[in-house]
Amino acid sequence: MAIAGDVTPDEGFAAAEKYLGAWRTGGPSPVVTPGAPRPKGTRIFLIEKPDAVQTQIRIGRTGMPRNNPDYIPLSVTNQIFGGSYNARLNTAVRLKKGLTYDASSEFVSYRGAGNLLVSTFTRTEQSVAATQLVLDEIRKMSSGDVTQDELDVARDFLAYVFPLHAETSEDVADRVLGAAFYGLPADYLDTYQDRVRAVTSADVKRIAQTYFDPSDLDLVLVGNVAPLRDALLKLLPGAKVIEIPAERLDLLSQDLLQPAPSPAPGRGAAGGQPQSVAPAGQGTQP
Repeated sequence: MAIAGDVTPDEGFAAAEKYLGAWRTGGPSPVVTPGAPRPKGTRIFLIEKPDAVQTQIRIGRTGMPRNNPDYIPLSVTNQIFGGSYNARLNTAVRLKKGLTYDASSEFVSYRGAGNLLVSTFTRTEQSVAATQLVLDEIRKMSSGDVTQDELDVARDFLAYVFPLHAETSEDVADRVLGAAFYGLPADYLDTYQDRVRAVTSADVKRIAQTYFDPSDLDLVLVGNVAPLRDALLKLLPGAKVIEIPAERLDLLSQDLLQPAPSPAPGRGAAGGQPQSVAPAGQGTQP
């Protein structure tokens, strides 16, 4: 619990005791059984909406938990890659090529895990070109080579914007509670700006080489994407392609697919299972 505002510590403790003092623990926390690990390699998920005129494009991979010591170097690295309007990603896809109104990236981190999420969208006929641009930028970032100016701008932005997110009592309570919830060091908030400014180009290089591996990604394209399959396989030879009609998509299912409808009496079962498509010339497997 975090209490922030025009209140003394004694008043805060008294209020917590008054309203929550009778609460008791309900026993040990439930054990969370991890699911199957994400397979290595590149997968392309095509979510087919034939009536769509734009394609939503998401590219991601495994990240890190929030309390990982490398979280701040990772934040600086992402700021350079796709964390702002003038970052590499938006500059390449929007400012130079005009394929989208926005292209950005973020590392989402929770208590036990995290992920990289790259987001953009474009009109259907430019979907492959936009995807290729994003992948090109990921490949460039994977080298870890950044200029001193890129590093300075990223560090300055993250350091100077930090106090702006703690202007209200609500902001302060959220920030303190988050630090406690994620098990961050006691001095984390007090030293955050110094930690950001201490990130070096060597730190960025190490992080980028680890978390921007272009050979280990998941791509999701939602739209009129079935005609893009062959071009995407040419772009990413060896990738596994999973195709799912939008009306069959189930985000809570392990295979992302709703159960197939029962066939009508006297008729055979319909298709509609997701397909894993091998590279051209290697056949198709169910």
